[in-house]
Amino acid sequence: MNANNPPVYTTPTMPGKEIELMPEVTGYAATSKDFIRDFFANVRSAFGMGVPEYKEMVRKAVEGAKEDMVSRASALYGDIDGIVGYSAGTEPMGPAGDIMVAKATGTPFRYKGRTASKAQATA
Repeated sequence: MNANNPPVYTTPTMPGKEIELMPEVTGYAATSKDFIRDFFANVRSAFGMGVPEYKEMVRKAVEGAKEDMVSRASALYGDIDGIVGYSAGTEPMGPAGDIMVAKATGTPFRYKGRTASKAQATA
């Protein structure tokens, strides 16, 4: 499996597969509102319209946290086969809730009988 892009699963294990679990890893990301777009988003929200800017901000934060988690797992454990038990959450921060912080957690794994890549073993 390519260590730069291992699959991420929400399930706690791989049914029918024997895997070796590594310690859980966490990734973080933060995004902030664009104040000009925020003004127009507030106007649309006041009239009961959707606010795609906020959905996009949350999506970017969660994707960034997931990418950070995968990157940290690969840096710590080398060539992994994937991550199980993935979950993510968000929390607004800042005085006006203008920063969206996302946290992603998961457990890296290798299929049993497989070893780390040569590069990781010599590091």
